Amino acid sequence: VQYCIDSDVVSRRHVQLTKENQKYYITDLHSTNGTWVNDRQLMPGRSYELYQGETVKIADICYEVKIE
Repeated sequence: VQYCIDSDVVSRRHVQLTKENQKYYITDLHSTNGTWVNDRQLMPGRSYELYQGETVKIADICYEVKIE
């Protein structure tokens, strides 16, 4: 699924979210303005596991992780 965030600070291909074995992962796709999880900037190209309640910041837009 592709999702578009209408913002000038979000890269055209900013992050990738994946699910493997009931776990969710986020990968920064070498974006211009970066991606953060809980105020830690992600290293581009490396996958990080996401946990319930964490905060994901894509450029200047924040989201809360909710896993059902």
